[in-house]
Amino acid sequence: MFKNYFKTAFRSLVRNKTYSIINMAGLAAGIGVCMTIFIIIQYQSSFDNFHSKKSRIYRVLTEYHHADANEIFYGAGVPTALPLNIKVQFPQIENVATIFKTNTKKIHYTSQNNYLLEIDSH
Repeated sequence: MFKNYFKTAFRSLVRNKTYSIINMAGLAAGIGVCMTIFIIIQYQSSFDNFHSKKSRIYRVLTEYHHADANEIFYGAGVPTALPLNIKVQFPQIENVATIFKTNTKKIHYTSQNNYLLEIDSH
């Protein structure tokens, strides 16, 4: 029975070559786009998965509004006093880490004991 299905499908593909090529190309493009979207979503949602309490981690950014541009820009830096004030104003926050990015290829952050640590980001 399956042999007849394959024969019928093959004869149809041979008889309508242009239509078959268009259909197969569309199917291949659709599968390729779906796989690409899946890979992008999987990559974007894979960050910080190693933390045991990853749902409790937040990042604070600075929002820049420029008068000459309609777009909103986001910066990784926040004012220096903000982390301490967040900890004081919201006592339910357990820990705060401050990250400083400089023009060099080093990332600076303060630990819980306020020691400045440097990480070379090569």
